[in-house]
Amino acid sequence: AEYMGEFQPDEDADEADKMTSEELAKLKQQLSDSDAALTRRIISELGLLYDLLVGEDAEDIKTAFGAESRPFGLHRLDTLKLIISLFSSSDDKVIDGLLSKPFLSLLVTLVKSHEWNNLLVNQIFTLFERILLEGPPSVCNHLFLSANLITFIKQCFDEGDFEYQNERKRKTRHGYFGNAIKIAAIVHEKLEKFTGFIAGKCAEVRR
Repeated sequence: AEYMGEFQPDEDADEADKMTSEELAKLKQQLSDSDAALTRRIISELGLLYDLLVGEDAEDIKTAFGAESRPFGLHRLDTLKLIISLFSSSDDKVIDGLLSKPFLSLLVTLVKSHEWNNLLVNQIFTLFERILLEGPPSVCNHLFLSANLITFIKQCFDEGDFEYQNERKRKTRHGYFGNAIKIAAIVHEKLEKFTGFIAGKCAEVRR
């Protein structure tokens, strides 16, 4: 075989692939402008997304354990997934836009009215768990104060509220009760840490 010699990199091609600092700065600005435009579009459509999530009234569907107040529908489930993903945004404007609408209160209501829709309920409680464990304080506070999560959890444990007679005359707990127990445990742990802080460092500072 004929010897072709050592491979020599094409320096001209490498130079052509390199971006100047001005070009790089321009690209970053274009990306930033695109992100800003996307943020504005998302915020402008939050009202529509809320309306889609609310949906339209429909007849109840009877189940072995009660009645599903309204069929949720795949298009509303897709809207829910989008809303949940938006709550993971690192953009404060998007989060503020979400909190300007009663999305979290609506999610609590959806859990109550679609308790046997496991796919729906599990996704909502996964969001609640993520907010409690990792979410910014503004979202966590909103979940407690505006969405009344604590009141909802308490009601789950009230005798006569989370148990009812079904058609077979057997007591059945609400479909979301297992998720409610998990959220209650997270809230309890957070409150214990806060109580420890009040009794510890905070008490020392006040002396």
